[in-house]
Amino acid sequence: NKVIGRFKSVMIYAKRQNYIQTNYVEAYRYLLVEEKPPIYYSEEEALKILIANGNEHVYPVIAFMFNTGQRPGEILGLWWDCVDFEKKRITIRRTKSRKLEERTKTHKVNILPINEPTLEILRELYLNRKDDTYVFLSESGKPYGSDHFSQRFFKPAVERAGVEYKGFHKCRATYATLYAEKGGDRAVLQKRLNHSDRKTTEKHYAHVTGKMASEGANVVSF
Repeated sequence: NKVIGRFKSVMIYAKRQNYIQTNYVEAYRYLLVEEKPPIYYSEEEALKILIANGNEHVYPVIAFMFNTGQRPGEILGLWWDCVDFEKKRITIRRTKSRKLEERTKTHKVNILPINEPTLEILRELYLNRKDDTYVFLSESGKPYGSDHFSQRFFKPAVERAGVEYKGFHKCRATYATLYAEKGGDRAVLQKRLNHSDRKTTEKHYAHVTGKMASEGANVVSF
């Protein structure tokens, strides 16, 4: 289905550019597949990971991820100029893959209110900062590389907790799942995850139900 989707995109582009006159795959149907159960860390597993790594250098990144649910590249690409302590919010405007990019995955800037535990993490990092640009630095004082962060830093952290390793990105799914389970508003969740389409939020994280909640920043708090 991924191949079909990419092929359709190519053919749509080709027709738009007048390379072809007819898009013969436009009506091609996707294969019917059984939905796989979502993969994420349970609240208990997340707490184990945080407790086991409380004194580790990587702890702030992990705690930040579980508390905000942002994309790994957008967390590792966070700069101090996007942290507003007074208004208790951060602005997600950059992403870091192999290099830093001045955009998010969806090309949308996301202004994100944050909870008190996240603020405390940022305050401590700011007081002890060795760099006025990047928020999260490795033990060597250099920015983390997002292309190897999961294997090099997060996997050992999970192993220290005796929890099954499912990947760093699954912390985002954990946040979204707990947000929904604890009654968070789905529309607010879409905004916090910076999904362009509500369907994306529903497809990946709508496997739980709950009552509506008004204060998005405090729904999930480790």
